[in-house]
Amino acid sequence: MSTIDRKTAIELGVEKAYAALRYTEATPEADTPEGLAALDPKIGGTRFSEMTATETLRRANALRAGTPPEDAPGERGASPAAIAKLVERWARRAGAKGAKATARRRGGAWIVAIEIGLDTATALAATERPRRRRRR
Repeated sequence: MSTIDRKTAIELGVEKAYAALRYTEATPEADTPEGLAALDPKIGGTRFSEMTATETLRRANALRAGTPPEDAPGERGASPAAIAKLVERWARRAGAKGAKATARRRGGAWIVAIEIGLDTATALAATERPRRRRRR
C-alpha cells in the first residue's frame, strides 16, 4: 500500500501520516495507516497516538533495515538488542577478545551474529581439542 486516505492524513497531520504509511509498509502484517489511527495499538510499549512522527519513522526504518528497536520483544521477553549484549559478554568471557554481537532479522526471525577478529578465531581454534573419529 502506498496511499493514505485524506481524512486520516488530515487527522494525523502530514508528517505523522507519512510515518504511519512507512511503518505499515515495513511490517509484515496487513495493517494500514487508517487502522493504526483507529486502533491505536501499542508499538514498543507506547500507544501510536502518543508517538511522534520521528519515533514512528525510526521504528519503520529499524524494521526495514532488519535491526531491532531497543525494546522489541524477543525470546523470554528480552529485546533482541539486550540478548545480543548478553551473548557478546558471554563470548568475551569465553576468550573472544573484541567480540561484537548484533541482533538482526533474517527470513522473518531474529538472529544474533557474533563477529571476532581472525587472530582471535585462530587462537580459539587452537585451544579446541581434536575430536577422535569413530570407527565404523
